[in-house]
Amino acid sequence: SFDSGLLAARELLPIPVLGMTESALQFASANAQRIGIITFGKVSRALYQEVFSRYGVLPAVAGIRVIDIASTADYLSADKMDARIVSEANALAAAGAQAVVICGAAMAGVAQRLQPAVQVPLVDGIASAVTRAEALVGAGFQPPSRLRPAQTAGLSAELAALFEQI
Repeated sequence: SFDSGLLAARELLPIPVLGMTESALQFASANAQRIGIITFGKVSRALYQEVFSRYGVLPAVAGIRVIDIASTADYLSADKMDARIVSEANALAAAGAQAVVICGAAMAGVAQRLQPAVQVPLVDGIASAVTRAEALVGAGFQPPSRLRPAQTAGLSAELAALFEQI
């Protein structure tokens, strides 16, 4: 969800490569001037701020709320997370956010489930990336018949061999 390796993958592959957080931020920015962000775990805040800075959206960020998590089980438990996410999303809306991005791959589908309880649009990175990919297909994008990278210099032998198979 930090879009790690996204730029490198774009340099290597002759097809569009979409990042989940990038997609969520683009979707939110297209529909709102002020964006709220929900992340999970204190350590993630600084990492996401770097991502937001890289994508140039920091000036549009109305606030970042971090939901601390006690365990992986709690993070993945709708019973434990849903009320906290709704509370933080509505607090961000009250602070001026016109859309709220819920960060994290494990949160796929949560925005749609919780939308009725939140005052502003909730944005999911996976759903946003899928929507972008569907738009590319709808626009007639045709990937090359072989997906070899533009270059393999610097790749491990194992990764280069994998690319030779496609």
